[in-house]
Amino acid sequence: MDEALGTKECNIYIDTPQDRPFGSHRELVYLKPCERTKEKDKAAYIIVYKKPVETEDQEKSVLLEFNGSFLLAN
Repeated sequence: MDEALGTKECNIYIDTPQDRPFGSHRELVYLKPCERTKEKDKAAYIIVYKKPVETEDQEKSVLLEFNGSFLLAN
């Protein structure tokens, strides 16, 4: 996505009720070349995994919605 937008960096904030058992695999395989950040305001994207989108993020663009999870543009 970032190459399509003309940038080379990709930071993602992940909001999930449970990081295990898939957290390490997700970061080492699925998110590459993106890096996970612990600071939501510094992330280009937000993944909301298996939970509703927080009220403060409901105005953000939904890039993808699948099976109770969301990818938001930050």
